[in-house]
Amino acid sequence: MIINLQAEGSLRIQTGGTVVLTEGSDPTAASRLKPDIFIRTAPAKTQLPNADFLISGPGEYEIKGVEIRGYHPFIYSIRAEDINLGLLSGAEGADNLEKIDLLFVPNNAALAKAIRQLNSPLVVCLNQSAKELEKELGVKAETAEKLTIKKKDIPQPNGLKLLCLKP
Repeated sequence: MIINLQAEGSLRIQTGGTVVLTEGSDPTAASRLKPDIFIRTAPAKTQLPNADFLISGPGEYEIKGVEIRGYHPFIYSIRAEDINLGLLSGAEGADNLEKIDLLFVPNNAALAKAIRQLNSPLVVCLNQSAKELEKELGVKAETAEKLTIKKKDIPQPNGLKLLCLKP
């Protein structure tokens, strides 16, 4: 699985031959790409990309080998390649997520409690800076251009690793 930050808050997740794109704060970024699956994660009605499938809220979906559950308009779990991903835009509804290997969050100190409760071993900040989360969680963030990960690479849930991806 290869994960890139396309623009502030917009993730591109490539799993096998399937591309999943999440909405971000740049309304034009998504419209330039052609994902198989587009997940709406922001309240703004941005211009949608030419995606084969649009997911915009609660429900259960299985598309091209990717399992997606929407619990709240902006809280999702994605399962692909035996890895459980979580998208958390706010603390409300976070208790629906369970056994998350890799958690994606905005740089928002208010989410620290939810992050601790979810006990995900790897947290990826959807902003270029994680200063608020670093301070609140007491962890220094690492920075990377992209994340290439397999199930065996997921750290054990005995600590927290914080990562920022650069667009």
